[in-house]
Amino acid sequence: MFLQYFFKKENNEKIYSDNIYINIINQSKDILNNNDYFTNKDYKSSFEIISIIIIFYLKSIKKVKIKNYNKINENIIKNFINDLDKSLRENGIGDMSIGKYVKSYVKKILSQTFKT
Repeated sequence: MFLQYFFKKENNEKIYSDNIYINIINQSKDILNNNDYFTNKDYKSSFEIISIIIIFYLKSIKKVKIKNYNKINENIIKNFINDLDKSLRENGIGDMSIGKYVKSYVKKILSQTFKT
């Protein structure tokens, strides 16, 4: 009865986009931890690395025209926003101002991603 939900296209796209996001996080950790390029290994530098890699993935998926790339990109962005929200809360940003921070960070990355 519940097996029909596992084989839906949305679930396949979500699994694919989740795997891409996990790869993005792992690549950014490798770049940040295994190189001496960064003197400060803090939240801002990790955000910059993740956003550069996300922009690369989103643009490359769009250019390659993978089937249903819009939904895959949307799921990657959702994962990024949820991760951003969680990490800002862990850094001590309060509930009242978390929306402002998330909006400003998302605006930075989306303005670069969807430039024509």
